[in-house]
Amino acid sequence: MKPEEIIELAMEAEVLKNLDRTGWILAGVDKSLIESVAEHSFGAAFISLLMAKQLEWHGQEIDLAKILTMAIIHDLAESQISDIAIDRDAPNRKTLLEAKLDAENRVMVDLLSSLGAAGEILLCLWDDLQKQSSIEARVVVSADILDMLLHAIALEKAGVSPRILADFFKSSKHRLEELELAIALDIYNALLKQHEENIKDES
Repeated sequence: MKPEEIIELAMEAEVLKNLDRTGWILAGVDKSLIESVAEHSFGAAFISLLMAKQLEWHGQEIDLAKILTMAIIHDLAESQISDIAIDRDAPNRKTLLEAKLDAENRVMVDLLSSLGAAGEILLCLWDDLQKQSSIEARVVVSADILDMLLHAIALEKAGVSPRILADFFKSSKHRLEELELAIALDIYNALLKQHEENIKDES
């Protein structure tokens, strides 16, 4: 990539530093406590790293560079389409999710297709992430969910009522079970235990 191309793509990512995560707004969290998409992306990348090292420790072959690259770019499309939260109870949820994914795919192609071999590699990783066809992709998708729950716990510690965040935990269990990563479910259960204790303490 040329220096100008690197700068242009990095400027796209710069937008994420000032883009609020919509789900927290819809849940009623005070704006002063809401994380940016870039902050979430860092959290997801960090959890991906920790999970990958744990899997390596237990003998699993893992491509760490692939994991970290996917984690870093997983929300890049939101620089153009924003962070779109879709209610899990929406009657047309499947249609909305498909439309969102289609929009994200178009943005990623637009951002990366002109970047030669580097762009092709990033688009291949993006495709893997969407299809969840590798263990690396499943690690990143799991970490994406787990970082959301970790931030929910941080919000509860900051004084946000755990009751208004309960849906984040309810909606995450099935998604994590589908990914079939034992370590992700172990982390989920540990976070859920903290969440339930916070609810009990509030009562």
